Amino acid sequence: MFEFIPFLFAHQHKIFQFSVQICGEHARLLRWDKSGCIFTSSFHLDKDPQILSEFLWRFSKLTPAQRGFDCSVENATEEEEDTFEIALKKFEHDCTRDLDYFHELKTRQDRFPVYKVHVEDNKGTHMKLLVKRPLYADTSDFGRSTRAYPAYYISKKRWVFLKDYWHPVNKPNTEARIYDRLYDNNVSSLPVTLFAGEVKSSGSTLHRTMTSEYASCACLRSRDPALVHYRIVQEFLYPLKAVINSKELVRAMRDAVSCITDAHRIGRGIHHRDLSYNNIMLSPQGHGILGDWDQAEIVGQKNANSGRVGTWACMSIKLLQDPHGEHDISDDLESCFWVLVHTALHYFPHKRAHKGRVVFPDFDEFTETHCDLHNKQHKYGGKSKLAFLQSPNGLATFTWDCVPLDTLIHDVAQIVLQYNAGLNQGKVRTSVSHKEAREFLSNPTNLLNRFNKALASRGWPSEDKVDNLYPQGFQSTSSSDQENSNTQSDDEEQPSEDETQTEVSDQDATSPPDTEALVKQMHSMKITAEEGPTSNVRRSARIAMKLSDGDGVDVSAGSRKSGRKKGINTVGGKHETAPRARGRPRWAVGSSVR
Repeated sequence: MFEFIPFLFAHQHKIFQFSVQICGEHARLLRWDKSGCIFTSSFHLDKDPQILSEFLWRFSKLTPAQRGFDCSVENATEEEEDTFEIALKKFEHDCTRDLDYFHELKTRQDRFPVYKVHVEDNKGTHMKLLVKRPLYADTSDFGRSTRAYPAYYISKKRWVFLKDYWHPVNKPNTEARIYDRLYDNNVSSLPVTLFAGEVKSSGSTLHRTMTSEYASCACLRSRDPALVHYRIVQEFLYPLKAVINSKELVRAMRDAVSCITDAHRIGRGIHHRDLSYNNIMLSPQGHGILGDWDQAEIVGQKNANSGRVGTWACMSIKLLQDPHGEHDISDDLESCFWVLVHTALHYFPHKRAHKGRVVFPDFDEFTETHCDLHNKQHKYGGKSKLAFLQSPNGLATFTWDCVPLDTLIHDVAQIVLQYNAGLNQGKVRTSVSHKEAREFLSNPTNLLNRFNKALASRGWPSEDKVDNLYPQGFQSTSSSDQENSNTQSDDEEQPSEDETQTEVSDQDATSPPDTEALVKQMHSMKITAEEGPTSNVRRSARIAMKLSDGDGVDVSAGSRKSGRKKGINTVGGKHETAPRARGRPRWAVGSSVR
């Protein structure tokens, strides 16, 4: 179940989801949303059958919105499906770029149906968009849950780009506000925004998560605020991998660096903080466009975004090694370098100097540690990237067929290596010193000039892009050990041993049911709120499988306390509670915060 829920949110347009977990003779009720999971203590199906039957009766009376469906999205009609298919065929016929994504959308046998999304801003502007399979869907346990769609704008008869995600309530700098500030200062290489705003249900009610509310009512320590649903619609752009040749790739990267340079000159600077191969896009003319500014930080502003954020594979070595490190302009510039290397390795021909052991950059490499002092969980990385730059069997053995591209990558690699080696108090022989590297990366104009110099060189081939050379990823042989493979959060607090409990009053079963009635279904219930984002699916399962003993004390499978709780039995390798006295279960409130 815990592996299934993230994919359910990624495939369906749901605000929250109810589920029933059955373990042998015991069961529990769960409510999932983007910030966590609320679940009851277990109850016996034979001894207390009225609990599940009452829940199902209430659920059967709910409207689609009360069951968690996003009512701003509906299934497209047959006529609209035909319109979508015709628009796809026309786009593919007119498009000069190879886009595998659109090939997947052509068939109606695709498991994703066509949806119609209603988008409306505060001024009453109403847009109807047709979408199908997302270009990108975040399947992490909890959190932003970003989904990106090429969408067909019905009334304008053109393709646009729809981004759907969740952000903290009362966020000081929404993505729309950041864009407004960038537009006002004439920053180059930005996407054209058509609409941006929070999603509302019928009336003026925002789509908002509930998990943090129940955590706060139990007086638990929680740093994660509630999340609200947000959408932004922009002019259609192509992914970076749709470049035609290596010069277009470098030109697109140059445009992204130019955008970073312009933003850095506004006041004390604006940092993007999430440079990746998904956020650097291409205009129809092949120019680079830097989007996805929702994690941006206005330097020096009160209540600015804090903490390490970004796409792990493209993050700087410094931030990978320090989960508490402050983001500065050098991190954005180094991310540009890793985007260039990642794309060049995948789509442009290159040779290796020898056929022996090769150190590839394991972009997803990390290790996990636990800090006993604050009981928090962090992840660290960067060893593989540093080894790729430093090892004689790493980047030094690669030679790209395009000479200007090869020269640019190796020149910038020397600077990135010396900068990070100096931070790690290491000594390497490069053409630049650590001081020169630090000064180079402290000013984006330096990197911009380096890209312009490369573009002015001769020897750029007209068509040198190839099919993905590593479709299954890199077979890294670096010395770094990867202890886990699917983690989304880098700073997470474990639940306290003595979790606070709260009582929630019952609602008469004969009253009109609603979502709140299901959450507060039974008398004297405890609510357990697991807040996300969590570190991995296994951790979600461990916390959510907590069951209460006869005294109402929560015990987690894998608890830090030694020994077993009285009344706890082990069934199939998982902890189960001893039979509880007849009566209604309690909901428990626990907190697992980032």
